[in-house]
Amino acid sequence: MAHDAGNRHSAVNYLVANAESWDPTQTDFISILFCATAIAVVCGMVATIMLLAKRMGHPQVSLINIAVMFWGLIAAGSIFYVTVTQLKWAKENFLELLSGYADPRETGPELPWPIWGVLLLIYASFLFWTLRKKN
Repeated sequence: MAHDAGNRHSAVNYLVANAESWDPTQTDFISILFCATAIAVVCGMVATIMLLAKRMGHPQVSLINIAVMFWGLIAAGSIFYVTVTQLKWAKENFLELLSGYADPRETGPELPWPIWGVLLLIYASFLFWTLRKKN
């Protein structure tokens, strides 16, 4: 644990000064890569529904396109928010660990699994809606 001697050259000041100039680590790169990949998957899911609706000649293709694009924005926004929250927590936790105030066993924020489950169910309903063509 670092101790503060009360002067400008203390170990705490040194650690905090170095921690504030924190560079993204490999963990951050992996988180950002995961976020970009997940958003690309969401875009692919949106494009799949849009192409299916168009190719099947669904009578409500415009409504399906608008709804699935809105779903895609919410899903991508959720993924982006979680990634930013995780990165922010990782930086703050790193600074607290260096200063000796953090618990090394502490875990990051919970992932919103219930929200993602609901989004997946909504996507399945879009898929069902698209494949169930009514004239």
